[in-house]
Amino acid sequence: MNFSRALNVLILAFLGLNLFLVYHIYLPDLRLFAGSVTREEKQRLENNLQEYNYELNTELPSQTLKSSFLTVKPLHLDPSRLKQKYFRETEGVEALHREEANRVVYRCEQEGELIIYENGFYRFLVENKEGKEDTEEGSKETTVPEEEMHREKAREIAENFLKERGVKPQDAKYDIVKEYGPGNYGVVYYQKMPETNIPVYSQFIVEIKGQRVTKIESYWLNKLEYQKDREMEVIPVTAALVRLLEELGPGSRTRSIERVGLGYYNPVYDSRQEYRVEKWEIPPVWRVVMENGEVYYLNAFTGNLEEGIMRKE
Repeated sequence: MNFSRALNVLILAFLGLNLFLVYHIYLPDLRLFAGSVTREEKQRLENNLQEYNYELNTELPSQTLKSSFLTVKPLHLDPSRLKQKYFRETEGVEALHREEANRVVYRCEQEGELIIYENGFYRFLVENKEGKEDTEEGSKETTVPEEEMHREKAREIAENFLKERGVKPQDAKYDIVKEYGPGNYGVVYYQKMPETNIPVYSQFIVEIKGQRVTKIESYWLNKLEYQKDREMEVIPVTAALVRLLEELGPGSRTRSIERVGLGYYNPVYDSRQEYRVEKWEIPPVWRVVMENGEVYYLNAFTGNLEEGIMRKE
């Protein structure tokens, strides 16, 4: 008997088994291939990119996918625990209810104001030690220090603040830095579904002004159910991009598409309004990120821009 040959056969068999297991463990149901993008669809996208003055700086999925609706609800955290995390010294922190009945407010003159809404969303307004205070209605402009401010610096400031206070959600993943104006940035985080590793863009935002954190807003969600029985094929990513380009129209200068991916998007509801829905469904979306930080979400079943979403984030 040729033991060397038998050993090689066993090794190949084990490698094949490992590849089979990796495929089925790490390729979730949400990403099951349902067919390939046609040559005609690719050509139509290339034509539109050229016609509307856009360039594609990212790889696109070459096959169409299946997905379903996701049932979600707000994440309700214990207000007293949030207070302990956001205020380094809880002594001197007062709790009060404003005129509206749907929120509780913790206030500390030295550190700021924590507003927790009945629907689970919350915002923390950081006290400006230099004397100008941010408020829920807005904030006065601060002077940007001479040291250059940029996106990576803003992310560094946000990460340091979150680490110091221990308030970053465990399942938060860094997403993008939005630029609101000179020296004014928003560092955005998103969630991932543990069972499928698919992004859920529910948003946890750290706002930076003048090289300091001025505000944190949390719209974090609880994921309840991926509705596998309603799974269906999503539109090809090429079709979604064609639809977006037609909506945006020709550009006066060349613009680039930097990232495209499949995920879920939950609109940021105005947490200052009374909002008592216990749970709701969100559809899958194709998410498109432009070079200047503009983000667009297209319904992955219909190709339509989600309501109120065709805007700069």
